[in-house]
Amino acid sequence: MQLERLRREAETQRQQLRALLEDHNTLLQDRHALVQQASHDPLTGLLNRAQFRARAEALLAQPGQAECAVVFLDLDGFKPVNDTHGHAAGDDLLVQVAGRLRGDLRGADLVARLGGDEFAVFLTRLRHPGDAQLVAAKLLDTLSRPYTLSRTGATVHVSASVGVAVTPQAGPDLGTLQRCADEAMYAAKRQGRRQVCLYVPAEEAPAP
Repeated sequence: MQLERLRREAETQRQQLRALLEDHNTLLQDRHALVQQASHDPLTGLLNRAQFRARAEALLAQPGQAECAVVFLDLDGFKPVNDTHGHAAGDDLLVQVAGRLRGDLRGADLVARLGGDEFAVFLTRLRHPGDAQLVAAKLLDTLSRPYTLSRTGATVHVSASVGVAVTPQAGPDLGTLQRCADEAMYAAKRQGRRQVCLYVPAEEAPAP
């Protein structure tokens, strides 16, 4: 009888331990979900604006950091897709765009959805300032390829206007880099869209 009692107590302890482990794993999963929600865009899974800024500033502050660049991308032709095929199709398109951006970048680079159909990329440790334009041109080419909407099977086309700002020419801090990349992106729109524009300081710009 004493042996049977010990067995029951041991089984009870094992069950309690399993329950504690399950509760612990659930808490860890909930914590991970909360962190994910606070730092990532809920639709695309990319970094959100605040997390992009925090991580990019941390990278810029690293000792011996080589040249970096901020790339702003604004989709051209997204609104007609959204209006014609519906918001669910627009969301599907944004998710596909995010996947293509992730696929074209190194693990050390950052990519974020700033909101709507605007995205940002932070390129680290560039060997040459011109590398930023090459990467931006590659991203533009990738984004300009046809998309197949998952719900309807329809093929749609969008492109992007892309602005690039490189350190130290455009500025040493993230705020300045973002402002310059934004200016370059709108210059790309004014010049006909579907192109990459590099920010050039006024003193270095060619005379008209």
